[in-house]
Amino acid sequence: MNHGNYEKQLSIIIPVYNTEAYLRECLDSVAAQAIEDMEILLVDDGSTDASGAVCDEYAARHDFIRVFHIQNHGQSYARKTGVLSAKGKYIGFVDSDDWITDNMYGEMLGYALENSLDMVCCGLVYEKGTTAVQRYNDAVPGVYDGEAIRREILPGVLAFGTDYSADRKIEPHLVDKLIRKEIITKVLSEINEQIYWGEDALSVLKCVLLSNRIGILGKTPYHYRIHNSSISLKQDARAIDSYQQLICELMKLARQSDELCDQVKYYSVAAARDMLRIGLGIRSEKFWLFPFEDFRQGLSVALYGAGNVGKCYHMQVCGTGYFRRADLFDSNCVSEGVKNPTELYPEEYDKILIAVDKEEVAQSIKQFLLERGIPGDKLYWKKPRWVRDTFCFRI
Repeated sequence: MNHGNYEKQLSIIIPVYNTEAYLRECLDSVAAQAIEDMEILLVDDGSTDASGAVCDEYAARHDFIRVFHIQNHGQSYARKTGVLSAKGKYIGFVDSDDWITDNMYGEMLGYALENSLDMVCCGLVYEKGTTAVQRYNDAVPGVYDGEAIRREILPGVLAFGTDYSADRKIEPHLVDKLIRKEIITKVLSEINEQIYWGEDALSVLKCVLLSNRIGILGKTPYHYRIHNSSISLKQDARAIDSYQQLICELMKLARQSDELCDQVKYYSVAAARDMLRIGLGIRSEKFWLFPFEDFRQGLSVALYGAGNVGKCYHMQVCGTGYFRRADLFDSNCVSEGVKNPTELYPEEYDKILIAVDKEEVAQSIKQFLLERGIPGDKLYWKKPRWVRDTFCFRI
């Protein structure tokens, strides 16, 4: 591949659309990168708030920032606009409502140059309100080339299993990657601009297929903000066509590679679920499996906990007639069919099942029941199992 001549080592591209509330924090974090030979390209994708003015303000303040004001075409088009104007050898992307740590790109660029890499992957932190969850790449940190990419990275780019993110080797985001310009230019030129959801996963997969050397860093310098305005949380009819086109594109790739076939099938199931959730407002929920294997038929049982787990358990045992009696209890007794704990008489039940997901909550409930004089040998809790195949309609 011809790597060409460049005016810069690094171009950071930030698509901007109506993120005025978060934009300054984002731009401050990117502008603070300790790299002399870089440029920042802000692509204002037709913002209707003050985001465009904020972009102009930062461009006037920093000579390494350039701004492009375009009509609204979506994130893929905005990214492509930035890439085609970029002067850097490597390209990085930041979403305008996120932020990064001070030396994220310094470390990634240094690693890329030192090892002649086509792509560098770091980890990220999912930020939702006061909750922060670190997500590292499952691939062992280091450099992968040729056969190692095909063997260690490619089979786990998208998804496997019921918990479809559990076996990913790298996260399917562009924002935690640094990619050689020739590769990302080719990939984005082929991406259908009408794919508004899942385009990152498709782009990352194509980048992996085109890369000869990939580096994994065991750090999480990117902060990915999840908020009420996030695109993945809104109902939008465009998701119907978008996800159909995404699945078609993924199936084309799967037909070219045995390593991709199974994970594309699993990812397509997840994509179809998101198509229903976003496009039609159908919410997908976990279905909690009652542990029938731990109970014999004909018992009288009390289920303590009327949340998602308890209600799901109660529906299953009532629908099967497996038990002689099955009652649902909760201290927050607010719905029909849920009894108050004051009505829980231990002599009436063979087993009292604590129906909650989290162990610390289960321990708290157990202590509460013990203090009420309920025998410990009647109490039961085990970490619930679940599948994702139930849907709820918003009326």
